[in-house]
Amino acid sequence: KQCTAPCVGYIDRPGYHELVEQVMMVLEGRSAELESLLLERIREASAAMAFERAAVLRDRLYDLRRTLERQRAVGVTGAEDRDVFGYYTRGSFTELQVLYYRGGKMLGGRVYSFERREMPIDELISSFLLQFYSDAAVIPAEVLIPIPLEEAEALAEILGEQRGAKVTVHHPVRGDKRALVDLAMRNAEHSFQEKQLSEKVNEETLRQMQQVFELPKPPVRIECFDISTIQGSRTVASMVTFNNALPDKNRYRRFSIKTVEGQDDFASMREVLLRRYTKAVAEDDLPDLVLIDGGKGQLNVASAVLQDLGIEDLPHISIAKARTQEEGGRSPERFFLPGRMNPVLLPQNGTVVQLLARVRDEAHRFAITYHRQTRSKNTLRTSLTGIPGVGPARAKTLLNKL
Repeated sequence: KQCTAPCVGYIDRPGYHELVEQVMMVLEGRSAELESLLLERIREASAAMAFERAAVLRDRLYDLRRTLERQRAVGVTGAEDRDVFGYYTRGSFTELQVLYYRGGKMLGGRVYSFERREMPIDELISSFLLQFYSDAAVIPAEVLIPIPLEEAEALAEILGEQRGAKVTVHHPVRGDKRALVDLAMRNAEHSFQEKQLSEKVNEETLRQMQQVFELPKPPVRIECFDISTIQGSRTVASMVTFNNALPDKNRYRRFSIKTVEGQDDFASMREVLLRRYTKAVAEDDLPDLVLIDGGKGQLNVASAVLQDLGIEDLPHISIAKARTQEEGGRSPERFFLPGRMNPVLLPQNGTVVQLLARVRDEAHRFAITYHRQTRSKNTLRTSLTGIPGVGPARAKTLLNKL
């Protein structure tokens, strides 16, 4: 019950814009102003006997105040706006953490990772700060850094020119400000530890996948395919790639089906796999595992294509999505393997099922997005650009005026 669900009409456009504006007020440090605004809206709703609306606003005000109380616990007097930097390094790996304070309250932070650091840490931080603030939307009055920098004064002058007001770049050694830097340092270390743990979990998941599917090695690189069509028109396909259990979006691919008329998912899947792996064979660019969204039929298509290309040993499986059953409950995620009649059922809360379901869902999302883009372009072309004298630019102008 956290999503207002504008995509299905649970909130109207003015209501959603109002919510976005209130979020922006928090991010801009105008929380006190927002508290007053919400109190006024609650009084107006109550006076109009719109008690359900008043209750929603009351809960929003309560959540805002609870969040602000946590932020006030880490507030420090002095500059209202400041950025606080910390770092953690191990070997050639460095994690930089920045915490954002606006209006005297901490609004959050962000972590930046450097896997192959070759320069000294002070040079890395100096270089990073210059790049970080080169296109920053907001430059605070104070920047707290974890170590002394020779370029601190020059950096302060540069930031002051960008901000149009004085900026202090300070390395605190004691007191409340040093405590903030220490907090950023601890957060950087925790981030590093979480990433290390996540990598270990991913490695173990891939090893389990190798065992349960009897693969020759852990499937470090997985390519997954999905077909998208609506009422047999404008069929498209997607391929998403996961490396070490993480999305590799540079390797995502989209396909428009060219040789298939009407709705034929099997023929469409055959075309896509032939196009992809004909090129992959020529470039020696094969993945460790091919994942097909579908059941036994889709898997058989994949097996036939790979055999035609002479790469039938390339590991491939299909995943049949869990569905709600008529008698209640949900069927489990099922995996089909070549040469095996019955599907493989794995613990549904296990990391293997969770990872492969996430890969499949990402392929489905990518395919649906491409299908919508294609459908939108085709609709624009047939309904407006078919009019003499109306090109794409004028059609866009007409749509914006509707």
